[in-house]
Amino acid sequence: MESEIAHVRRSDELHKLDSVLHDAWFSLDEISLDEANGTATVPFAAPRGRDIGRHTRGAVDRDHQWVLTVSHVSEFEVQDPDHLIGHSYARIGWSASSGRLTINSNFPGEVDFHVSELDVRLVSASDQPRQRS
Repeated sequence: MESEIAHVRRSDELHKLDSVLHDAWFSLDEISLDEANGTATVPFAAPRGRDIGRHTRGAVDRDHQWVLTVSHVSEFEVQDPDHLIGHSYARIGWSASSGRLTINSNFPGEVDFHVSELDVRLVSASDQPRQRS
């Protein structure tokens, strides 16, 4: 079962996302855009040892997962100069003048969402059944 952690509609509320997602892992391959609805989703997973401050590169705790949903999206662009695909969340930024919401990685790279207004939801997905490969 999903539970909402934050619903951000103002730039001064973006810190709510940073406090939960800092250092969480995301894969550029898992970002999706539903063009008909104008929503993009980004799944995140916590690094193992997050709660005790230890991070093992590449290891994620699939019991602590979140989904970030960005509304009013026309398109998104990915900058991944080192072709890492997997990234670690550093911060999120908003530029009202350009209509861009940007997720910055701790590694070289970022994701820019072109949006008509700021409307972002973060939900906990930890209680959802896991997909099996």
